[in-house]
Amino acid sequence: MGRIVKRSRVQSRTVCAHPGFMCGMCIECGETMEDDDSGVSFGYMGKKLRLAVDEVARLREKDSKNLMQCKKLCLVLDLDHTLLNSTRLSDISPKEEYLKHAIPDALEGSLFRLERIHMMTKLRPYVHKFLKEASELFEMYIHNG
Repeated sequence: MGRIVKRSRVQSRTVCAHPGFMCGMCIECGETMEDDDSGVSFGYMGKKLRLAVDEVARLREKDSKNLMQCKKLCLVLDLDHTLLNSTRLSDISPKEEYLKHAIPDALEGSLFRLERIHMMTKLRPYVHKFLKEASELFEMYIHNG
């Protein structure tokens, strides 16, 4: 007859490498830490977000491998004057005045009137085709300077 062996569960605790902090709290384990200037600031992505130098290197390596596997390059596009153009309604010239009253379907969804902010935005010609074709070759990022 067989023996019953009682297995015990050993709890092992892994030590968090603290890959980054947001507002003084680790983004992985939640441990709080005094704010210091170590690591790299990514404040534009999240209030008081800082990533450890090792984590930045790990993410960079991971993204590079992914791009190579997909056989793509990175492309950063400036939003205004590249993909679209915006103007205040008060700045529209007499020659362009007809655009204020144009039927949206007549412009095939390329002109947007933003009444709340008194602006008009027009997509550049062939922007949809460009983005579709470019997406096959590039991982794209939009910048709005």
